[in-house]
Amino acid sequence: MTEPNPKDDRQPSIVGKLRHKSRVLGIWQLRYFTLIGQTLYISKTENIDEAQQAFTIDKDTEIELDDDKDPPQFTIENAEIGKIICSGILPEVLAWVFTLRTCKTANAGFSMDQFRILQVLGRGFYGKVMLVEKLDTGELFALKTIRKRRLLELNQLSTVQAERALLYQLPKHPFIVNLMFAFQTDHKFYLGLEYAAGGELMRHIRDQTVVPIEDTRLYLAEITLAIEHMHANHIIYRDLKPENILLDKYGHVKITDFGLSKMINETTDTFCGTAEYLAPEVLRQEKYSFPVDWWAMGILLYEILYENTPFYDDNQTTMFENILNKEPDIPKFGHKTATDLIRQLLNKDPNERPNVQQIKAHPFFRGIDWEKVYTKQYKPSSFQTVSEYQPNGFANEFTIETPCDSETQSNLQSGEGFIPDFSFGAPDANLAFKFT
Repeated sequence: MTEPNPKDDRQPSIVGKLRHKSRVLGIWQLRYFTLIGQTLYISKTENIDEAQQAFTIDKDTEIELDDDKDPPQFTIENAEIGKIICSGILPEVLAWVFTLRTCKTANAGFSMDQFRILQVLGRGFYGKVMLVEKLDTGELFALKTIRKRRLLELNQLSTVQAERALLYQLPKHPFIVNLMFAFQTDHKFYLGLEYAAGGELMRHIRDQTVVPIEDTRLYLAEITLAIEHMHANHIIYRDLKPENILLDKYGHVKITDFGLSKMINETTDTFCGTAEYLAPEVLRQEKYSFPVDWWAMGILLYEILYENTPFYDDNQTTMFENILNKEPDIPKFGHKTATDLIRQLLNKDPNERPNVQQIKAHPFFRGIDWEKVYTKQYKPSSFQTVSEYQPNGFANEFTIETPCDSETQSNLQSGEGFIPDFSFGAPDANLAFKFT
């Protein structure tokens, strides 16, 4: 047990009142909880000088959410403290769970000196993604570099904060890219992501004359499980589109890019996303929730089958009018059950769209064993296993670039753009987050 340190004058990451279950009497007691750095203080008052207990939240600490209980609960458990059970209202519980998970491995010693840059995989306005090899272990990662100056100029610093926080806090899943480490310099943020060697799903699909319907079904099933996992953890994704769906070296889905994702309790109202995939309720500027992700999956299924999106128009105003007012134009030769699923997912009324259980029970997925999907026992028939060192599934315009991490001089003031506790790393990253 850590000794209480009343001299610690750092700002707390989170502080508040929670109900704490006494391990001796088994009764619930109201206590003040304060997290400073990686130390959690528990006290009867707001004054941590009077803290009764102080614990270190280290990388071996398990933080588990149980939101099926009423009121919701979470547990904190490690060898030092045993198990602590806490309870509160859902938004508070979620905030505590996410913050505690984030602080577990807050201290990292990563830098670019530890990596060899092999290839550029992609590029965007804020930075690029590179294939890198860790020099001491030979592990491969997709390293996302983001320029601080551009984020600050457009007031978008929160996007990298959201992506780092949500990817780290979200319990690991076989069809979501894992965040393995993060660090920052004076001029850039770096996110070390699990490397999906198969490249972009849509590039793979467009390289084929015909995509077997069985493969389309498998891709959609894996995406369904990934979205279900996000929603179960109160994450709305909001950016499902082909560019954000990668494949691992065996052809299984890996969803990436959580810059627009958000933790919600019930609804949100931020206008964001990619124009072709926006749901009607977003365009109507209504409060919206998880069904926007199922709408986007309907757009995606249509695009996989027919190589374009159902409401597209060069004029964005016309496209938005199409989304609001038109039904998808589905070819008469379209696959019958896929057509029905598309129509259900693209219902203009979010309350009438199917939920995840109805989607999984839809005839399009008839014969699918969802446990076998999760454990990757199904294989996409049209995908050939790829070499991790030859990333052919990414756009040539990027992979032919000379790979380097250019040093940026951005005239930032000292400390400007610095995010406390952004950096973290798993020393045994090669052993972590493994799925079969």
